[in-house]
Amino acid sequence: MTTYIFHNDIARNDELKTLNSLIPEVYDYIGLSYTGDNLTGVIFKFGGPTGIVVSTLTLAYTGLQLNSVTKT
Repeated sequence: MTTYIFHNDIARNDELKTLNSLIPEVYDYIGLSYTGDNLTGVIFKFGGPTGIVVSTLTLAYTGLQLNSVTKT
């Protein structure tokens, strides 16, 4: 579990908005894909493993450092 420490409510609210915008409101299945030890993809579906894709996240790395997350 990641713990976020914020120095003011504005920063906390902005961070929470960003995190919440990456996760769809409706899903009941999450599939994960890896390249080596790095998590590189997250797929959210509604209707189980064979259901409808509602969103995907693509994670990009340089070495072990996470550089970006793209939502489609």
